[in-house]
Parts: sequence; C-alpha cells; structure tokens
Amino acid sequence: SYRDDRTQGLLRHAEAQLGRAEIYRRSGIQFLPFNTLYQLRALVEQQPELVSQAAHALLIPDYFSFRLTGNLNWEYTNATTTQLVNINSDSWDET
Repeated sequence: SYRDDRTQGLLRHAEAQLGRAEIYRRSGIQFLPFNTLYQLRALVEQQPELVSQAAHALLIPDYFSFRLTGNLNWEYTNATTTQLVNINSDSWDET
C-alpha cells in the first residue's frame, strides 16, 4: 500500500535538508508522509538496486499516455501533486 510505513521519518529528513518553508515555497503542496517525494526517497534508500535499474518513473496517467503513444510526457496538474514540481519554474525540481 502506498500509505504504509516505508516513508516514516522521511518527511523530517527532507525538512532538515531544505527546510519546511522552502519545500512549500517550491511545491505549494501540503506535507503528507505518502506524497510521491517521500515514496521515491524510500525507494532510493530501501531498494537502491531497483532504482538503479529504472530508466524512467511515470505517474499512472503518464504511463497510460506512454503505452498509447510511445511518448514519454508528464501531465502538469497531476505531477504537481507529487511535491516534486517546482511551481515557480513549472518544471521538475532537481533538488
């Protein structure tokens, strides 16, 4: 389940790195432990071998689009729910 405890403590880790205000300024998203930001961080920390084998990570709408068109794209409104999009630059936040 995406709401399991794999992300426990990762919200505090992200806050310690960037600060709560800065994360919110960039993403505009409320802090919930099951946000994609923390799910991906959990994968990086707990299953690095799986992450190293992945060429791409897609959200469900983007996966359907890829399967139907063969093109890798991202749908902005859905992507902004991940806490990974910088709303100031309208792009993925590389931090």
